[in-house]
Amino acid sequence: MTMLMDGQFHGIQGELAEIGITLNVVARGEHLPEIERHIRTIKERVRCVYAMLPFKKIPSRMLVELVYFCVYWLNSFPARDGISDTLSPRAIVHGTNIDYNKHAKLEYGTYVQSHEEHDNTMATRTIGAIALRPTGNRQGSYYLYSLSTGKV
Repeated sequence: MTMLMDGQFHGIQGELAEIGITLNVVARGEHLPEIERHIRTIKERVRCVYAMLPFKKIPSRMLVELVYFCVYWLNSFPARDGISDTLSPRAIVHGTNIDYNKHAKLEYGTYVQSHEEHDNTMATRTIGAIALRPTGNRQGSYYLYSLSTGKV
């Protein structure tokens, strides 16, 4: 097996050779068409979701999470030219699949009320948040962007 990588991975060439993997380090400034195409696909997905949002601007943290959201869903389905016709990259790496009923409840950018720690007073028990992406756990939890703190 041969792996194509940037120069920053040159240091692990010996370790990979021990397990039968040949490392082909590309020259500085050289591009790999397969990787460039994958990056372009991610950027296209991010632009599409961003264009559908009802917001004029979003915080930089939400933009980072938007990239994670797109990569999450790209990795959740088998790639047309991937190593398996039936297993997604997520299934291969994590050993788990997504469940539509749990992991596709909320779209990126959906306004939600988030449960917060509370006591037995009349203080509010939820705060406004923006849904970012599924965590991928079995319960179907989501990462949320808190509108009061600006944190995930």
